[in-house]
Amino acid sequence: MDPARPVKNRYDPLMGVLVGLASLALVIDLWDGQTNKTISSAMIVVGLLALWRSRRFNSIRWRTVAWAAFGSAFAAFVYRLALWQDWA
Repeated sequence: MDPARPVKNRYDPLMGVLVGLASLALVIDLWDGQTNKTISSAMIVVGLLALWRSRRFNSIRWRTVAWAAFGSAFAAFVYRLALWQDWA
């Protein structure tokens, strides 16, 4: 196999498990009704799905979406931390 050629349609079971667990966390956060936690969990799910697609298709676009989603999840986490510490 040529190393410069991207491998398409490869299945990564670890990413599938991570996306499944993150989706379960998203459902639990939706059930709790806390908006900040739900946004953070949704961004983690979007980031994992985008990372999965970027690895599968070797696409810089999906990698950029993954970075943006993980950055948004981190920002939501920092905001939740600020609320918890009464900074905001």
